[in-house]
Amino acid sequence: PAHDLLTTEELSRIVDAQQFLLLARNHLHFLTGRNRNVLSHDLQIEIAGLLGYEGESSSAVERLMKDYFLRAKSIYGFRESMIRRAFPPTRKTAGRLQSPHWSTTIVRRGALGFPSEAVIVDHPANMLKLFCRSVKYQIPVSEQALDQVKKHLDLIDEETRSSNEVRDLFLKLLKQPRGIYQSLVLMHEIGLLGAIFPEFDRIRCHVIQDFFHKYTVDEHSLLTIKNLEDLYHTRKPKERRFAEILKALPRRDLVLFSMLFHDVGKADPGNHCENSLRAIGTITRRLRLSEEETRT
Repeated sequence: PAHDLLTTEELSRIVDAQQFLLLARNHLHFLTGRNRNVLSHDLQIEIAGLLGYEGESSSAVERLMKDYFLRAKSIYGFRESMIRRAFPPTRKTAGRLQSPHWSTTIVRRGALGFPSEAVIVDHPANMLKLFCRSVKYQIPVSEQALDQVKKHLDLIDEETRSSNEVRDLFLKLLKQPRGIYQSLVLMHEIGLLGAIFPEFDRIRCHVIQDFFHKYTVDEHSLLTIKNLEDLYHTRKPKERRFAEILKALPRRDLVLFSMLFHDVGKADPGNHCENSLRAIGTITRRLRLSEEETRT
């Protein structure tokens, strides 16, 4: 039914996003005197002022652009959700993938989901298990399961995120040969990645105002995972040497782990390298990684 597609909160967020983007677009038109719809670097300072962002120009622009990307991603996420609903998975999943021991997930119509909502209400770590299993067996997550995860994100508390199970599931996900990047992007989009790792959620849509940073900090961090995953499967002769080095690493999961969180300190003022090291230290202690794993 149509009324099940969006919660009241999601609808409000999309309406807010549309209003913000239309307002910014109108200011662009009046400022340039023409139908210009690109919020380029040279116009961001003026648009920030017109929209009421105060403070130093770089700080105002960074806050403006973070708000812009947050709202753009709200609309993008809604669009992707509607596309997935309109064109559900068509791949037939082999019966052997449906393990008799799978009591927490089920394959239905080519997609992975939960047998009941109680599975995550009673044990929130099963939200991460869903994605770990999706990556391992290359089965897409059902839209219903994504809705259920979004509905119960508040169940991911400190006890859950610091559990051995969450640690082991996350490292297991990072060990898979394919699908890591896409899974992390989807987890980030629905809020699960940030619920498990609040440090990463703080860099969501975070903008650094200069000509060297093309992407938001979270997007940049996720793309490092994509680049490593692409390198692992490369067929380009010039890259094969580096691919072999990557494949020979005894703990490739820890390399991906460090790359994912290498810039989380950029959400705070000061030296972002030192900030990131402190934040990663907090994460490794929470997950109780061994001293050897932390040094690696």
